[in-house]
Amino acid sequence: MSKKNPIKVKKWISWKKAKLFPEIDPISKEHYAALVKEVTTKKIKLSGEEHQYTDKGVPLFSDNTVIKKSYRGWGRLMAEIWSIEDGANYDYMDFYMGKGSDVCLK
Repeated sequence: MSKKNPIKVKKWISWKKAKLFPEIDPISKEHYAALVKEVTTKKIKLSGEEHQYTDKGVPLFSDNTVIKKSYRGWGRLMAEIWSIEDGANYDYMDFYMGKGSDVCLK
């Protein structure tokens, strides 16, 4: 996408619906930046389990691509983002399973 139309998280969808869209792997800088902006602005802290098993756990981007990760892979992403944002030293296990989110995605 161009600078005029930067990548954004359009909405959050289920793992099942995410199968209908191309998966980003590896994650581009633009998609990573969009994910960081989305989760930090909305204070979203999803666990890997929530990422895979809730109706709104997978980010769908404005270019109609998704990020789908294992529990560990998603946990690593959240730990990386929130360690910087919170000034903490999170590990992937902090976001591996269970309820990781401080907010309910609507």
